[in-house]
Amino acid sequence: MRLPDLRPWAALLLADSALLWLLQGPLEALLPRGLPGLWLEGILRLGGLWWLLRLGGLLGYVRTLLCPLCLVIPFFLSLRALVPGALSAPPARVASAPWSWLLLGSGAAGLSWAVWAVLSPPGAQEKKEDQENNRALMWRLLKLSWPDWPFLAAAFFFLVLAVLGETLIPYYSGLVIDILGGDFDPDAFVSAILFMSLFSVGSSLSAGCRGSAFTLVMSRINLRVREQLFSSLLHQDLAFFQETKTGELNSRLSSDTKLMSLWLPLNANVLLRSLVKVLGLFGFMLSLSPRLTLLSLLQMPLTIAAEKVYNARHLKNALKVHPCG
Repeated sequence: MRLPDLRPWAALLLADSALLWLLQGPLEALLPRGLPGLWLEGILRLGGLWWLLRLGGLLGYVRTLLCPLCLVIPFFLSLRALVPGALSAPPARVASAPWSWLLLGSGAAGLSWAVWAVLSPPGAQEKKEDQENNRALMWRLLKLSWPDWPFLAAAFFFLVLAVLGETLIPYYSGLVIDILGGDFDPDAFVSAILFMSLFSVGSSLSAGCRGSAFTLVMSRINLRVREQLFSSLLHQDLAFFQETKTGELNSRLSSDTKLMSLWLPLNANVLLRSLVKVLGLFGFMLSLSPRLTLLSLLQMPLTIAAEKVYNARHLKNALKVHPCG
């Protein structure tokens, strides 16, 4: 029976102990007090462990464990601060905390890492290796899209405006319903209707400008990729065209270049739209009810785990119905 490789875990333990000693001694005076200091300490700890393990070539073994290990205690204490009347005072620093807090953080990180590994579908490691190989292609495409950065910046600007409008419209709609359901105030009602109309019109116009800017970026990237590909084909020798089929070249010039041009605008659109929407919604939830925000955050791990199980099961059944090859 082959024993597991303990070098990554030993290196993680030694590096974490060294960083905690530094954060407790020489670097303690540089950190502010309270929750900001806890988060800054966790970020410094995460960055230090990431750099040391990457320098030793052992980062790939414990990469998914670093974030929960370093940030679980600041995250837990931030959530607990939202609950009034919470018992026991939190530690001023993780580095100077009792062993019970360190064991709690390590146990929670190890449990989350084990659950994530169990819920990962078969072949997840191969998918990670494919993602590593695709990073070079991603950076090449980003460099290819660099001349279009003014149009991308304009698209991002209108996207933020559109998402902020979409986030504020339900708030003012609820405000109108509250005014109609309680003591009617004509001035507040007119003000709420006016703001709701302004945000609706502004969100629609911003969404249209966002779509136009992203369409322009996709067209420019598509033309640039086709031009470079066609220029590269013109510099090939005759043997290349004798070995390569004409249909394959046409497919590269038509469908593949179109897929490449769609990658950056579509992914950037979805990423930024989701990010702004999540920040806006959770900002409203924190201002209205911190306890409901805490409840929604606690259900997120369960939702992610259920989604992973469902996706793995769905993929397995799909392969049984439509086997590959």
